[in-house]
Amino acid sequence: MNTILSWIYWALLSAAFAALTGIFGKIGIRGVDSDLATL
Repeated sequence: MNTILSWIYWALLSAAFAALTGIFGKIGIRGVDSDLATL
């Protein structure tokens, strides 16, 4: 049972960091022309 809880913990932590990456990415390209941002 401990292995399952550890797996769930790391999966949730990974999902949280993936969400933060998306948020910080949007903040980082704010004000950048859309043509330049999608090159």
